[in-house]
Amino acid sequence: MNILAIITARKNSKRLKNKNKKILGNKPLVSWTIDFAKKLKVFKHILITTDDKDIYDLAKKKKILAPWLRPKKIALDYTSSYSTVIHSLKWYENEISNVDCICLLQPTSPFRLRKNLLQAIKIFKKTKNSVISVMLKKVKKNKLNKKEKNKFQNIFIPSGSFFLISPKELRKYKNFINEKNNLYLINNFKENIDINTINDWKNAKRHVS
Repeated sequence: MNILAIITARKNSKRLKNKNKKILGNKPLVSWTIDFAKKLKVFKHILITTDDKDIYDLAKKKKILAPWLRPKKIALDYTSSYSTVIHSLKWYENEISNVDCICLLQPTSPFRLRKNLLQAIKIFKKTKNSVISVMLKKVKKNKLNKKEKNKFQNIFIPSGSFFLISPKELRKYKNFINEKNNLYLINNFKENIDINTINDWKNAKRHVS
């Protein structure tokens, strides 16, 4: 099975400036995801899509696919992960090979555990349907029954750690989240850290081992 890992690392970020290049521990944030993907040894190729020359050069140094600097039209604040990944997928299919599974890895989730992604890949191989990492979140109920004492309910939300999907399913739904998702629950607090704000960054720094 040809599993293509795609790492999305845009240059500009609104809430936390240059977050993908910020040094976490002893290396740039994006390096955590590149190194994780390389050590996993399940991907035929690892491709990074970035409009940042520094990240592009880092990817080349680490010997993963960095075929171009991402065009400006898909490096905007409102550009979706779908548009970015489809652009990368089309290049890969035209230049290298067909793909059975895409694994989207976002640099903002640096603390992934190997066993969880390997288990998720097993689920994908068995079901052929997408698998996304999720976490439990407690939210307040909109409406309460008079007899109900619990004002909160648990819901599943994407944790950002990984998204596994077939090219066919991605093109059909134009999204990584759809009605056929297998939800892979991650309970590990550290693994669920998703860095988008300064508070997220401070939290991540406290958990670097």
